Amino acid sequence: MDITLRCIALRTTKHSDRHSIVTAWSEQCGRVGLLVSAGNGREDRRRRALMMPLGMFECQARQRPGSDLFHISEVVPIYVPATLTDSPTRSAVALFMAEVIERTLRDAPPDAPLTRALMATVELLDTLPAGSDLAMFPITFLCQFARLMGIAPEVDHWRRGSYFDLVDGRFRSSCPLTHQHLTPDHARIAAAVLRADFRTAGRLPLPLLTRRAILATLLQYFTLHLADLTTLRSLPILQSLS
Repeated sequence: MDITLRCIALRTTKHSDRHSIVTAWSEQCGRVGLLVSAGNGREDRRRRALMMPLGMFECQARQRPGSDLFHISEVVPIYVPATLTDSPTRSAVALFMAEVIERTLRDAPPDAPLTRALMATVELLDTLPAGSDLAMFPITFLCQFARLMGIAPEVDHWRRGSYFDLVDGRFRSSCPLTHQHLTPDHARIAAAVLRADFRTAGRLPLPLLTRRAILATLLQYFTLHLADLTTLRSLPILQSLS
């Protein structure tokens, strides 16, 4: 039985000399593996171009008997990016986002509102004006993604002098017993970052080392609450361009 899938491409791995597997997040089935021809024909190249990291496409799919993989046909773009493949910085951010999504949603059920929110974020990354400072985009993406996944801390609980407990995901008036916490100075910065959105985050006067520390803390937080993000292959590439 054929099914129409609306997908965000996440990564491609070699399956055989004739095929690759595109791992994607789909609105209808959650995380899926799509069997894609590795040939050099015009149609093969077109499909692969549509399935670059964070590529958004719709396809007809049929699940292989006894397999988790889907055969696909009639691949059409949902959105054609204008800048993601041309800008090294945007490409690095896209690789980072795709890897975070792939790891955290590995066992997640289908979620249409989540899918729409992720697609909107991809479009936002692609349509930011040329010359935009993307330094805060990965951080803001993780903050917004934490909200979508239901693990974002309640920022209204922050008060001057609060600590942030990474294990419980809460701002506290006293120092947590666990060593996995932020001191009041760092918790204050975390609260400001968590309150920001893609429009306002760039106004925060955060130097490079502070941004890297915040990103590392967010990855640690996701690791504690959702999935291991401590070994992201895309992180060194992202940092080399910041």
